[in-house]
Amino acid sequence: MIQSRHELVLGLVGAIGTDYNGVSQLLQNTLKTKFKYDVKEIKISKDIIPKIIENYTDESNEYQRKNTLMNLGNQLRCDFNNNAILALGVAQEIHDKRPKENDQAKPWYNHAFIINSLKHPDEVKRLRDIYNDGFYLIGVYSDKEARLKKLLGTSENKQADQEVVNQLIERDESE
Repeated sequence: MIQSRHELVLGLVGAIGTDYNGVSQLLQNTLKTKFKYDVKEIKISKDIIPKIIENYTDESNEYQRKNTLMNLGNQLRCDFNNNAILALGVAQEIHDKRPKENDQAKPWYNHAFIINSLKHPDEVKRLRDIYNDGFYLIGVYSDKEARLKKLLGTSENKQADQEVVNQLIERDESE
């Protein structure tokens, strides 16, 4: 018989263009096969920001989308005067997914959440405050050349796009 394990919250942090999806898949597969966890990924850019920002529309251009999401994350931190606002959105998302009994959320054993991706130290601090020993921060690293290559992807006009991608990388590094 498998022993019940407490809920886990794994936060991924790293620079723009890092292969979060590969790391997330590896974590999901390991937690599912080795430890029999049910794993859910929460993407801040797709699952949290659109719920907070009214009338959010996804940009068709990938570079514009990433730039817009960076702007929106910063805007939310300013609007709410809280650098951990997106972490609170994550906590709400986890709370909403938990099973309920008499309208009260119950602990969810053998479940893990992978948060893709945290961008501010206050987000990490808030999640540590909320989930205590159940929260783990995982740094994901790719060198600048690999991130540049990933962000350029299969673009038809890599030379023109490289300037825009370099601006995104520099912005992410400075913020």
